[in-house]
Amino acid sequence: MSLDSDNISVAIVAGKFMNLSGPVYSAVPLTILRLDFTPSGSVELPIPKEFNLCVYQLDGQLRLNDTFESHAKQLSVFENDGSYISIKCIQPGQAVLMTGKPIHEPVVSYGPFVMNNYQEIQEAISDYQNGKFGTLVENFDD
Repeated sequence: MSLDSDNISVAIVAGKFMNLSGPVYSAVPLTILRLDFTPSGSVELPIPKEFNLCVYQLDGQLRLNDTFESHAKQLSVFENDGSYISIKCIQPGQAVLMTGKPIHEPVVSYGPFVMNNYQEIQEAISDYQNGKFGTLVENFDD
């Protein structure tokens, strides 16, 4: 599902946004949006105050909350202390906005792997080494 305006397209990947639902199911409260910006695009998006928020900049350049600029391949993480995020386009591009209610579980990381305990990390490494992760192809032209 997507919403379009003159300067931004918002595709709902998962969760709910403006009374619309994305196609991906989640067992926890979250919202994942894909944002496509054109020159001079800007938007303020509502974010539940108790949700964590991050924006992954795929390409282009954005100004976030009028305080800093986000560049390609950059992850910006925010405190969950506001009720919206303000996004302005500096250079046309795309970003993924991810927000969700914290689940307060233990976190263990090793390299690119993040799990709840070290045994799960070892299983993830084994799955990766055995080709069970598949492949990721970045294609932003869709």
